[in-house]
Amino acid sequence: MQKFKFFLKIEFILLYIAVINFSVTEYCRFKAGKMFSRLDEDFSLVQNALTNQTIDESFIDNFLNKLKPYVYFDSGFSQDYDRVRSLLTIPDKAENSELNLSEKIILLSIFQNKTHNIQRGVSSGFDTLIFFSAALMIIVGAFIIYKQIIQKSEFERFKAVNEAQKKFSRDLHDTVAQDLAAVKIYQQTGENQKSQFYAERALSQTRYLIDTLHQNLSKPFKELVQETLISFENNCQIKTDFSCMSLLVEKLSSSQSIEILYILHEALSNIARHANASQVTVKMIDVADELMIKIHDDGSGFAEEEAVKTAGKKDGKNHYGLKNMKERAEELGGTLEIINEGGTTIAIHIKNIVS
Repeated sequence: MQKFKFFLKIEFILLYIAVINFSVTEYCRFKAGKMFSRLDEDFSLVQNALTNQTIDESFIDNFLNKLKPYVYFDSGFSQDYDRVRSLLTIPDKAENSELNLSEKIILLSIFQNKTHNIQRGVSSGFDTLIFFSAALMIIVGAFIIYKQIIQKSEFERFKAVNEAQKKFSRDLHDTVAQDLAAVKIYQQTGENQKSQFYAERALSQTRYLIDTLHQNLSKPFKELVQETLISFENNCQIKTDFSCMSLLVEKLSSSQSIEILYILHEALSNIARHANASQVTVKMIDVADELMIKIHDDGSGFAEEEAVKTAGKKDGKNHYGLKNMKERAEELGGTLEIINEGGTTIAIHIKNIVS
């Protein structure tokens, strides 16, 4: 049923009509061309018959029948047709007897030229139909391609929203839910200062997650990065600095942009929770055909080997973010490296941005 509805879409109906019209018109033009050629041959035979005075009545009748449809294309052609008909079928008529052979051949040639004019008009009509069909096929084809591109873009957007929802749910569990659990524990033990700290962190993290969830992914990539950093700075009270000296970022596909944004969100979320940082710097530069992204914080840092080793264990659930970032970088055909020098630097190298 779904396939049937697919083929009933208006663009495909128009495409079928255009193809059928083009095919039928091209066939009719081919057949008409052959008929025009045969008619010219018949005109030559009639002239020879007039010259040799060997007119065959059956041949003349067949010849005149071929000419009769031309009357429908030109009303003025009817008189010329009747005159030629009388010239060929009633040779002993008074007005015909007054004409010598050369005059008869001239009249026949003039009549032939008029048939050529009608033939050109018919051919022009065929050309117009073919041009219309070809133009319609091009327009419909372009529309179908455009629609496919839009559908692909919508699918990527839907996929991005779905991924964002999954990430939002995971982050709520891994960050906000844990902080709220800590709030509950410290309230029970009477440690109000710690309880307030975790409550404020849960609130800021929730606001940041909500802001990232409502991002318009159709915007330019640089603008999305800037929005992400502004939201992070406002909600987490950590200063940010962004510089982009890359031309490759302008050539990123929608899917590539979304993956890099997820890595950035994950990195910022980890910094807000674990780094005790006061500033984050994000840089994007090109190294030959490679895009390099550096996310640096001035916090306490951690060892990559330890993070990877403990990821997935009970005491290392906070390092799932690192694992996710590395997997996304690999999906982009790149690598992710953790550098601990005066804080933590996450260096992402992505090759072959434009394949």
